[in-house]
Amino acid sequence: MKDSRAFTSAVMAASLAAAIGGSVSLVSESLFVGTGDRWFDGFKIEIFFALMATLLAGASVVTMIEITRRNRLKRRARRVFIIYSRKDREKAAEVARVLRQAGVEPWLDFENIVAGEVWRDVVRKALDDSAMAIAIFSENFGESDSVKDELDQAIKTLESSDKVTSPIIPLLYSGGEIPVRLRHIHYVDMEQKDSSEFLVRSVERAMDRVLESLDGSEDMRAGN
Repeated sequence: MKDSRAFTSAVMAASLAAAIGGSVSLVSESLFVGTGDRWFDGFKIEIFFALMATLLAGASVVTMIEITRRNRLKRRARRVFIIYSRKDREKAAEVARVLRQAGVEPWLDFENIVAGEVWRDVVRKALDDSAMAIAIFSENFGESDSVKDELDQAIKTLESSDKVTSPIIPLLYSGGEIPVRLRHIHYVDMEQKDSSEFLVRSVERAMDRVLESLDGSEDMRAGN
């Protein structure tokens, strides 16, 4: 996330530099380039308008970059990566259905990975593009090495500047067990009657905090 902000800042700075540089070049040409009777003999209105147009063009580029960045962050803040054992595919699909109904964009491998793709790379990119993850813990979790790897990758990839809310929400099913490293996080007991409502409420609250931490200001939520 820090690298992304640094890149955006660099692009914005470069755009402004290009605009200013173009303006200086334009004025310089008007001042010093030409022959004989074309030497600058006064500040012409054409130069003024050209200078303003160049600066406005640079500002427009910067504005478009900022809008694009904000929209991308907002989309990312609504994406949830779902970690599950292959034997729990139906559970994962049901969780995804509940999230979609709440306006959240879940990411499931069997919906998004197609034949011919390097699945590890796709999973890594999906995690990069997600603001948080949901991990399904059932009796099947410990049997799958790949799902353990996904959990490890999620813990390494997802970051949260907000220490109150974790970027990973555990879902506990009958027979499952929360790993020691995640036991400090309050989980969703999927055996409870109101588990779906509690899940959505938990995700929404986490999303609000993610939006705040991504931009560091309240105006990110103003566009929702």
